[in-house]
Amino acid sequence: MKSREELVRENSDLRRRLKECGKQAARQKEVERALRKSEQRYRAVVEDQTELICRHRPDSAFTFANEAYCQAYGKSLDELLGKSFFPFLFPKTRRIVKKLFRAMTPDHPDTFHIEEVLLDDGEMHWQQWSNHGIFDKRGRMIESQSGVRDSTELKKSEEDVKGSERKVQRQMGRAARR
Repeated sequence: MKSREELVRENSDLRRRLKECGKQAARQKEVERALRKSEQRYRAVVEDQTELICRHRPDSAFTFANEAYCQAYGKSLDELLGKSFFPFLFPKTRRIVKKLFRAMTPDHPDTFHIEEVLLDDGEMHWQQWSNHGIFDKRGRMIESQSGVRDSTELKKSEEDVKGSERKVQRQMGRAARR
């Protein structure tokens, strides 16, 4: 049987530990609140982006797409998750994208390409894709993230400039022959 002093000491020790557990639980709840708040801010930034953002596995299956991406392609997130992005690409573009993704390594995880796509609005668009591979400790790609900007107006402007340059060259050629 324990003495009164031992019981008082144990009781005091248990109260101290209980108080520490209470403080630790309060700190844990504060950390969880801060994490939820940070997550909400992050989600708001990603979802409010006008830039299209998506993530996918190495097999090309979507793991995430923001609202802008879903709207551009006329799909809900549920319709995209687990499905390949390759059906959205023209056959020539598929080969290019596969090659770019195979070229990504932990030392060179980023690729960039421009592609022509048919979006849900029925119009052809040019898009600039910035892709970033995410790798495990063994150097295997486990996921990639893509940011996509519509560059249709830029492409049209480039074509207009090239057309104007050709026109000027033709006129200069005619003038030189006179």
